Amino acid sequence: MTNPIWDMKIGLKEFKRVLKQPSDRRFPLFLARVLSRVPFFEVFHGFITPRQFKKYFGKIKPLIRTDPIGAGRLEFWEWLYPRV
Repeated sequence: MTNPIWDMKIGLKEFKRVLKQPSDRRFPLFLARVLSRVPFFEVFHGFITPRQFKKYFGKIKPLIRTDPIGAGRLEFWEWLYPRV
């Protein structure tokens, strides 16, 4: 499993806990981090559900665009969004 938080001061368990709580203020940032840095085949198996992706993708696109790693992946996620 890829570690999307290697440069953050947070544990993987805490990171995943926040991803299960959309009401947490860190949720959008963490979701954008997953879509920006985790290989696409691991995203839905270890971090988020397709339902979360569908619901919050539109809100976090600007965060993905500002991530130097994620900007190149945005086109793929935009292609996938209507198919989920």
